[in-house]
Amino acid sequence: MANIQLRSKFIDTYWIIPRNTNTPSGKVLLTRSERKTFNLIFKEESLLWAGRQPVREEVL
Repeated sequence: MANIQLRSKFIDTYWIIPRNTNTPSGKVLLTRSERKTFNLIFKEESLLWAGRQPVREEVL
């Protein structure tokens, strides 16, 4: 019988801060890989981490 490992997947919450202001313009929920894509596309915007929440259990 094979061993099954469970791993939680997390979603991080970020505030989007436009380049020329200190006021957040919105909030997004991103996984780690989505955050990398966001940073590549929106180079003018910065993200301020606001928390993390588990999504569900995944079987590896």
